[in-house]
Amino acid sequence: MTQHEAELVSTDQLLIHAASSGDIKLALMALDKGASPDCHDHHGNTPLMRAVTYGDVEMLQLLVDAGANVNTATEHGVTALMKAAIHDRANAAQELLRCGADGGLRDSDGLTAKDIAIKLGNKQVAAVL
Repeated sequence: MTQHEAELVSTDQLLIHAASSGDIKLALMALDKGASPDCHDHHGNTPLMRAVTYGDVEMLQLLVDAGANVNTATEHGVTALMKAAIHDRANAAQELLRCGADGGLRDSDGLTAKDIAIKLGNKQVAAVL
């Protein structure tokens, strides 16, 4: 994304894009310009959830350091830790737990992140949780 393109979108949208693409420099720029680390896209996913989905632990750490809430949930109760379970991201799950993520939270189906990992056969993540 060019500087000009970046100026045409909101800082929150910019941060979501940066988290989805692993662009640390763009994420820092968006945060510096006032993006909220807890903003969300039209599906309720936060930049942290996007970073976890792609297994980007460096972006995860940057967002947590910027104040992202590790326990924020979508309207269906899905948290970043659950995204780690869904996408088989053991390293991200471990880092989220280190940063204070609550493994006991349940989604709208009553499942915890560990329940999800077990259900999907993601043994490494289940072991971390």
